[in-house]
Amino acid sequence: MDGLPFTRRAPDIETPDPVHRSPMWIGCACGVVTFCCLLFTSPVTPMTWDEGDAIRRAERIQAWCVDLFSPTSGRSTPIGHPFSRRRLWWGFPFTTQREGHPALYGIVIALGEAVAPNVLDPLTRYRFGPILVFAVAVGAAAAKMARYWGPRAGWAAATALILQPRLFAHAHYASFDGPLTAFWLLSWAAFPERAFTRAAKPTLKEDILPAIRWGALLGATMSCKFTGWLAPLPFLIWPVLQRNRRSWSLLRWGFLAALVTFFLCNPPLWVRPIVGMLMFFRFNLHRDQLPGLNIPTYFLGKMYDLYHPLPWYNTLFWTAVAVPLPILLFFVLGLATIGRRRMRHSVALLAAHWGILIIVRAMPGAPPHDGIRLFLPAFAFLGLLAGLGVGMGPKILAEQTADKEPRPQNPADVANHVPGQDRSFPPLRSQRHGLATLASITAWTALLLCVIPLYCFAPQWLSYYNLLIGGLPGATKRGMESTYYWDGLDHDVLLWLRTQCVPGEKVYFSAGSPDDLDLQHAWGWLGPEPASSPADARWYVIQHRPSAWNAIDEWLARHGTPAFVKYAGQATCCPLVGRVWVVKVFPITEYWRASQSTAVENTP
Repeated sequence: MDGLPFTRRAPDIETPDPVHRSPMWIGCACGVVTFCCLLFTSPVTPMTWDEGDAIRRAERIQAWCVDLFSPTSGRSTPIGHPFSRRRLWWGFPFTTQREGHPALYGIVIALGEAVAPNVLDPLTRYRFGPILVFAVAVGAAAAKMARYWGPRAGWAAATALILQPRLFAHAHYASFDGPLTAFWLLSWAAFPERAFTRAAKPTLKEDILPAIRWGALLGATMSCKFTGWLAPLPFLIWPVLQRNRRSWSLLRWGFLAALVTFFLCNPPLWVRPIVGMLMFFRFNLHRDQLPGLNIPTYFLGKMYDLYHPLPWYNTLFWTAVAVPLPILLFFVLGLATIGRRRMRHSVALLAAHWGILIIVRAMPGAPPHDGIRLFLPAFAFLGLLAGLGVGMGPKILAEQTADKEPRPQNPADVANHVPGQDRSFPPLRSQRHGLATLASITAWTALLLCVIPLYCFAPQWLSYYNLLIGGLPGATKRGMESTYYWDGLDHDVLLWLRTQCVPGEKVYFSAGSPDDLDLQHAWGWLGPEPASSPADARWYVIQHRPSAWNAIDEWLARHGTPAFVKYAGQATCCPLVGRVWVVKVFPITEYWRASQSTAVENTP
């Protein structure tokens, strides 16, 4: 036994035969196409609630960097040295402040705006960094899918990612959910399964450095949002599945790199790391104790918040109604490949990344608001599994119908049997190959049909619901929110307000984002100045989000006479879209009429 040569254990990953050498080019093509699609559609994609706040924070990072590299940066000033606690907390209002969001998404926004071409509009320049990171993530994920399961799986995975309307919308925004999803995909793409599978002693070049690279991307995921701290959990199943003690050693290297990356990406921790981490966890684990963070939602006709948790099935319900049906079907088919012997571990890892957020979001105490936004990475991995279903489905069909040489039935036949004499299989094999080709064409046709809802709902992609619930009209009737992120305030609404307001008139937005409105007014997009109260306004604007309505908004939505109505999408003739309003503009006289009516109704 000692003289036998050592053989490495083959990874439990299926690679196509012959081995394709085009994954890198497939990944590059998918990344470039994704980047162009997002960049070209950004100017028509409305500014959303969290973007204004994220941009203001990114401006603080840019101001801190300018101060750092200025000639006087090393001198002591009344506001402190750039690396003093006071200056770090001012320049990086993250991690230990407000709601405790980590800082990397702000850094991505700030860096992207600094390198973005000046020909872009102001909002797209701030979106440039998140768009670029998401495009790189799609390319990396497509390359890995192509490397392990063939070119069809790579192309299909990228297509399923960008043809989910809600995911496509969030990929634009200068906020945290897009970068979180992108870095989570990159950490999966960088995970070195083969290094974690080999039984040999770890080496620096082939094992430890890839583990550190993966850990750095995992740390970047954790540095975008507290949700990213769930990303390490799915990777723990790999050494359990492989039953390889060596994997635990490499996991330690990766997790150590993740923690170092998190520390480096969050400057507020540089001065008082222990106290800072305690504050970070307190802010993120006790949202109900922080003012303004118990945000309600309207789900199937009922109100829910942190004190009244969503039903346990809410994540599965959202998955069933917020994904185009072809992608949902191929997702189920991709999950089914977990039964294939050589694919079960790799598919299980993908399924774990999808399932971890589906489970955690369903737990009591999880923030309930904003549709699928708070577990958005799950839909990215759903897209990868759908790509696997498209790529492997025809191959599985061909294998199930593969020809087998008939076996003789009795000893006399055995004696007289000539191999191949009784085979009439070439025509049959050709028919079955044609069936697999037809299945592949049908799958790609169904997948590409998802372009239709992407076009019809533009630019209100966050209002997308599929046919299982009757599209947006059916979802609204069943008590789901038509919108939640102020993406209804698009060019149509802004143009109408500009033409209807004379200089000096103001507009009041119910539950609007002050940072968003101030930035759009400063950029010249919002002509009239945002009013600080209805008493100063000429117009009163509400969005179709019942969970954010006060009594006056509810009365206006039911009984008021609007001067302008914005309907979702650009193809109201499409049954998925219908004529469902997302924004209504009322004359201020209607506001006062609603105020009087609600006062009378509430009079005992």
